[in-house]
Amino acid sequence: MLESITAATTATVLPPNLARGSRRAADDTAAAVRPIRLDSRALFGFMLDEIDHAMLLVDGLHVLHANRAARQQLECDDTSGHLLQYGTGWVSARSRVDMVALEDAITAAKSRGIRKLLTLGGGAKRISVAVIPMAVQRGDDHAAVLLVMGKR
Repeated sequence: MLESITAATTATVLPPNLARGSRRAADDTAAAVRPIRLDSRALFGFMLDEIDHAMLLVDGLHVLHANRAARQQLECDDTSGHLLQYGTGWVSARSRVDMVALEDAITAAKSRGIRKLLTLGGGAKRISVAVIPMAVQRGDDHAAVLLVMGKR
């Protein structure tokens, strides 16, 4: 899926003091701007890392990409208490009931293009997970599934 997003893009990168809204003159800004060459995949990854919601792009339970929020929230240790865990390239749920619901939703999204909003766990630890089928172009098979976790 991501292999089809390979076009190179020229991005303009500002030094941190200019990117944060410094009030330098237009001439200073123009002189400080330096175009760099990044491919679309890198830009896409940077963009996803800036989103505060944990997001995983999965093929089955295999994780193709995890944004920064997902990596921070879903680290595989028993002390995090998160209902989902991500480690060694796979996503899983801590409870068997949640795991069955997650697998069913991913399978339905991948095979039939069905979107679903799951509620995993209960009580104070309950979390919502949007399960979204992804196709590169309209009509393609759903090569991957996007999991978007609600904020805790």
